[in-house]
Amino acid sequence: MKYHEPLRHVLQPIFAKENIFNVLMGYIDFDDSAALDLFAGTGSISLEMLSRGCNPVVSVEADRDHYRFYRRVYAKDWRNQQPVN
Repeated sequence: MKYHEPLRHVLQPIFAKENIFNVLMGYIDFDDSAALDLFAGTGSISLEMLSRGCNPVVSVEADRDHYRFYRRVYAKDWRNQQPVN
């Protein structure tokens, strides 16, 4: 038997990430801190660090598809951060 939970009970990854950063803000001053996102994936953590004031943010991703997506996101510019080939 398969159960379907109502949508309000589904954990939203965006909110989980935001909550983690809200907790970390009590311990870390993100303003002008350098950050490393070693397994960047789609870059959502890197973008969150940038939005919280980290500068620079170094993102490393080995998967070419993720890198291409990441490059398109940065092509639209986010504080002039540029991906390194």
